[in-house]
Amino acid sequence: MAIKVGDKVRFLNAVGGGKVVRLADKRTAVVETDDGFQIPTLCTELVAITTNDYNFEVEEQPRAASAPRHRSADPHELDMLDEADVPDEPVAPAPRDVQGDDIALLLAFVPNDINRLSTTTFDCYLINDSTYRVMYSLGVWQNGQLSPMASGLIAPDTKEPLQRLAAADLSHRPVLNLQAIYLKNIDYTPHGPEHFDYEVNPVRMLKSGAFTDNDYFEQRALVIAIADSQREQLMQRTTAQAIETSIRQKEQPRRQRSSPREAEQAEVDLHIHELVEDHQHLSPGEIIRIQLSRFEVALETALRSKHTRRVVFIHGVGAGKLKYEIGKALRTKYPKLHYQDASFKEYGYGATLVHVK
Repeated sequence: MAIKVGDKVRFLNAVGGGKVVRLADKRTAVVETDDGFQIPTLCTELVAITTNDYNFEVEEQPRAASAPRHRSADPHELDMLDEADVPDEPVAPAPRDVQGDDIALLLAFVPNDINRLSTTTFDCYLINDSTYRVMYSLGVWQNGQLSPMASGLIAPDTKEPLQRLAAADLSHRPVLNLQAIYLKNIDYTPHGPEHFDYEVNPVRMLKSGAFTDNDYFEQRALVIAIADSQREQLMQRTTAQAIETSIRQKEQPRRQRSSPREAEQAEVDLHIHELVEDHQHLSPGEIIRIQLSRFEVALETALRSKHTRRVVFIHGVGAGKLKYEIGKALRTKYPKLHYQDASFKEYGYGATLVHVK
């Protein structure tokens, strides 16, 4: 049945449906959902909805071919048939997803004039570097609610412009929210939906070093990984390895006798090059997770120790993100522990001292 304007339809490969408001071309219809979003969809992936005499919605189904007629079997012939003589109906194997099931979804900010970051505009892109199609919705948090900015369906191996942001739009540190669903028009391995918040730091957007060469644009851009299945697998292995190394180091006996001050105060360096040998492939978020895992292992070790009274965590200055996350963990998970900046003379501004006893 041909899809036409005004038809009520359901999506074959996604939940929900809507009304066809126009035909983009001979193969594509634009469906307006109950939420007011207009989604371009192939007509072959839509099912028209009609109503029966009882006013129930019924999906239009293609008419099955009529079964061939056979003569009635002789009862004597049926008695002579053995079960082994009746051939089994062949079962068609399920189609295999030869495209693969890896996902890679990224958000990018591209300045229109890299030399005038304080006055230029920034184009926000969604990059779908996976084999899945992605239904997405981008919004910005305002007073506890999402204000819509862009929505649609993006094809695999595609980048799509979402919004152009001016410098004034970034001055109040907006928090963008991206929601996404992965789907295909064949049998596929499902992935959970994305619900990703990203706080735009206006100070960072003014630094040319934040924008780097990349595989998606000819010009430099700030690219943020929202989901990457291959990187997540690598991250799980790396994080587990870092924690195992930390525990193994903790269990190693001391070869030298420590002085009383060394026994009372432990020192833990959280710089990523001290925790992981090859960290060039890690994103900032993954680095933070490894550092916080090392922090918690070291702190739990100190709490169980009979001698350690203080722990100095060396986190460096940088952008202050790790120091903030350590303070947050101490306030929420260890509210009874007292902490402060470590000695400025020894560590500058790059260390936190935690009293465990």
